[in-house]
Amino acid sequence: MKKHKKLPNRLILLSKFTYDPLTGKLTKTRTGKEVGWTDDKGYRRFTFKKVTYCVHRIVYYMYHGVDPKNKVIDHCNGDPSDNRISNLRCVKQSINIMNQASVRALEGIPVDLFARVDAQDRYDELVLNGAGDF
Repeated sequence: MKKHKKLPNRLILLSKFTYDPLTGKLTKTRTGKEVGWTDDKGYRRFTFKKVTYCVHRIVYYMYHGVDPKNKVIDHCNGDPSDNRISNLRCVKQSINIMNQASVRALEGIPVDLFARVDAQDRYDELVLNGAGDF
């Protein structure tokens, strides 16, 4: 499994950047400009102190105050550019793989089904948007 980079000090991040959890945008506090670029896989990335980071890992850390360390930040709706806090969850890689569109299609899992998993990877509940119970 890929080892994740050590994240910068949270207080420094909070002083340099502003995160809007409703839009998912990370901006420079001083200029108000959105940071980074979108890579070829659709993820937002940016460079801070000569190190490139994935925006979704940084904003999760800034918002929750928890370093995901060796876990991954999953985009619940499958859109890697959607960094709204309601769309991000910290999970093990095995859970993240289950949320990939290709796996959902093979398993016959509806696209709008996702598991909400807390920071300790415990299932809180399964939510099926608008389709009722299993």
